[in-house]
Amino acid sequence: MELMEKNKESLSETIMNLNFVEVKNNDFDFTLSDKAKLYLECLLKLSNDNYKNKINELSFKLKEYITLKTQNYTSFYQILSELESLHSGLKHLSDNLDETRNYNEFFKEVQIFISEHNIPLEYKYNDRIQTLEKIEEMLYKFIDTSTVFIPSSWSLPIKHLVKSVEDEYEWYKTLNKFIAKLSSYETQRNKTDIYSAIFQKKYTMTSNLMAVFVDATESKDVKQFIDAQADAKKKLEIETITKTLLQPNNITCDTNGRLIVKGFQVRLSEINSEQLVHSLCNNITIKEVALLAVDSVFLDEDTTDMFQGVNLFVAAPKWEVIGQRKIVLSGRKGLDISENPFLNDRDGKPGLPGGNGGSFVGIGLQFLNGNSLLVESNGGRGGPGANGAKGEKGADGSNAEEKMKLGIYSKNYTFTKGIETDSLERSLLLTDDYSNDVNEQKFYTADSRYCSSCCTYYRSEIHLVKGDGDCGGIGGPGGFGGEAGLGGLPGEQELVELRDSSQIKFERQVGVMGTRGRMDLVTLD
Repeated sequence: MELMEKNKESLSETIMNLNFVEVKNNDFDFTLSDKAKLYLECLLKLSNDNYKNKINELSFKLKEYITLKTQNYTSFYQILSELESLHSGLKHLSDNLDETRNYNEFFKEVQIFISEHNIPLEYKYNDRIQTLEKIEEMLYKFIDTSTVFIPSSWSLPIKHLVKSVEDEYEWYKTLNKFIAKLSSYETQRNKTDIYSAIFQKKYTMTSNLMAVFVDATESKDVKQFIDAQADAKKKLEIETITKTLLQPNNITCDTNGRLIVKGFQVRLSEINSEQLVHSLCNNITIKEVALLAVDSVFLDEDTTDMFQGVNLFVAAPKWEVIGQRKIVLSGRKGLDISENPFLNDRDGKPGLPGGNGGSFVGIGLQFLNGNSLLVESNGGRGGPGANGAKGEKGADGSNAEEKMKLGIYSKNYTFTKGIETDSLERSLLLTDDYSNDVNEQKFYTADSRYCSSCCTYYRSEIHLVKGDGDCGGIGGPGGFGGEAGLGGLPGEQELVELRDSSQIKFERQVGVMGTRGRMDLVTLD
């Protein structure tokens, strides 16, 4: 036995390289001695222990592999998917190992698991399986192997590994639920307040973070959060997720009028304010807007007039439209002509063209409520043509009163008796002869009278004169109104749908013509 212990490695190597021949019961006319049987049993025990160690080694390497996975993942979706696959595979392996009947079956199950999951292990089990086949084929004829090969004892390290992977899988399922809640629109629209409540200067308010975590994960108690605080990696994961998803987005604006918003979750409402944009861009006119989200973009407001004629680029794996929304990038209406509106001091200038529509370019993977979004990139309405100039003023007419003062009139009527004014006016409007329609009334005396006090005769008469003023001259013709302004050209529209159909509605048309200028009519004075 001491010799075997000293030469354990060389014996194992020798056994692995042995060739064997089929041995039948009648090939020998003697039975194995007890010493030979003991030797064979020791040999089997030695091989058994050796391969049990290999199973422990496999478990250790798988544990290292999983640890490496959880420390170097690129996304929570990736690690969650891989852990789910590993957990399912390990559980299936554990169940299958309990059903194996010999070494060969046992290691075949192990090899299948390693191959299916592409686990990069340097240790090759194929050679070991072939060696065990040789040993079993030779030894089972002479000794009882059932007392040595006990699958449940061999698979115990695998069962421990299954539990370890299950714990990791459950943790990342919780984190994934945490991410989903923080990524939701309900949380994102209030993220500034939540972030400031948790992260105050250089300190983290653990109680506030715990409240957000418990609410987001729908935990029944705080044990999972408290346990995570004792694990440096898990604690860092919680804080990193919270900071990443709730911190303010990066909004920049350059001198060329290019406004860019970057973040994990981006809301259109963050920059849908002319006052805010003017402040960010120092009153520079915006020409391009880019919404760049690592995860989701929320189209949660109708665009303001600030977006007219602006080029918009949206890139995010997930798009979500909140309510019925319109993104209007249509060109602006052509301006009115305010200065020097005449071409030749008479005819109006043609209207200015409408602005061109802004372009829309987007790329996305998943679209939620896309049929509730309309994107317009129409050309702007043409401006109105200028009105033509007024014609020259006609010559002034003359007033009848001025002519009468000069003794110029067409009729002179003499009255010696009073009459009713209304009757006289009506009669003169109908005819120049008032005698037929007007009844004179005595207003002082009908005859000449002698006045004893003044020693003279007197007679009363009223003279009524009638005359017409001169008409004014005809005014000159007005200028022609200017032609209507042309409508603007529509903007380009392109959406790259990497997986889902967006069902977003698009509209792009040439802008309508403006109104023609008015020609002033001839006027009389």
